[in-house]
Amino acid sequence: MTARVARIEAPPFAPADGRWLSAKEAAAILGVSTRTLYQFCRTGELRHARITLNRNGVMRFKRAWLDAFMERRATGGR
Repeated sequence: MTARVARIEAPPFAPADGRWLSAKEAAAILGVSTRTLYQFCRTGELRHARITLNRNGVMRFKRAWLDAFMERRATGGR
């Protein structure tokens, strides 16, 4: 029996309505795994809102924060 792996795809739109994004949605938009997304949060590279106070709590993200993160990591060009 083979295991099925769920593929998470980015939403076909960029939520401009100010909606909070889940970690899965944010990771899909950035093109990284949720594990990598959480690592960016742990190191302070990616802004996030923690809904619950425990270490394994729920996190939410704004699209503008993801865009700002990518801008900071951009290199080259003008």
